[in-house]
Amino acid sequence: MKEKIEELLGQEEIVMQDVIGDGGQKDVFLINYKNQECLLKIIPLIPKYIDITNMSDEEKESIEDQVQARLKREIKLMKLCSERIPKILFLDDYLVFNFNNKNYAFYFEEYINGLNLDEVMKEKGGYSIDEIIIFLEKMVLNLKCLQKNDIVHRDIKPANIITYSNDYFLIDLGLCRQTYEDETLTISFQTLGTQSYLSPEQRKGVKTDYHWDFRNDLYAIGLVAMEMYLPSTRVIRTENVNLNNLRQLWYMNSNDQKSKTFFNEIITKLLAENRFARFRTIDMMEEAINKIKEVK
Repeated sequence: MKEKIEELLGQEEIVMQDVIGDGGQKDVFLINYKNQECLLKIIPLIPKYIDITNMSDEEKESIEDQVQARLKREIKLMKLCSERIPKILFLDDYLVFNFNNKNYAFYFEEYINGLNLDEVMKEKGGYSIDEIIIFLEKMVLNLKCLQKNDIVHRDIKPANIITYSNDYFLIDLGLCRQTYEDETLTISFQTLGTQSYLSPEQRKGVKTDYHWDFRNDLYAIGLVAMEMYLPSTRVIRTENVNLNNLRQLWYMNSNDQKSKTFFNEIITKLLAENRFARFRTIDMMEEAINKIKEVK
């Protein structure tokens, strides 16, 4: 496969350095290309987990068209958010090739030499309130960048956050959409989000006329912040968080007024079941965070 890609690029050498991810949607490799470290992302146009044994050629083409439509949108949105999202490198778009009678797409992405927050959280254990405040301040920057371009992420989770130099960057815009789009690009066989980080509205299912906005992403950010403070809550959730139960657990682990105020002023607003009870604007979220910083 590497040789096939080099052929498409005009025999320019790709030096494979590491495997970053090997999944059903993308295979991700850390490479050196044109004397630059970057990510090579290879996407099977029919995801690996789909059984095509009894599929007609028309059905296969339909799946490939859906995958490419979402990939086009993902790359477009990455370009819009390049100030906070890893950049597309070398190519303006993706390229398609055939390997062993299967079609694949690939593109190059900027490599942020940081750590996956999912792995960091497993190793670190609990975070202090001050550390979580820094995390939320960076999430505010990410949300502002997305909102400026009318984008909702819809799959925020620790595995889709890279931490580097006291900053936090969102990655993987595969489920992003712009707020004015309908849901026609949501692939019929693709889950909308990750089970443990679904907002209440995502759990209810999606209609084509549903109006997405930044408040849908607030819930997932709240779940990550909750897990940073209470590692014991990192479980596969099959239902929404019960704030009353969470408050009791949070208070049991709180030794000062700042952490309790943080829960009441930040967590309850992020994890409100009704999205209209969450922060009404990103600026309001930022103001609330700044007030918490002043609490002793």
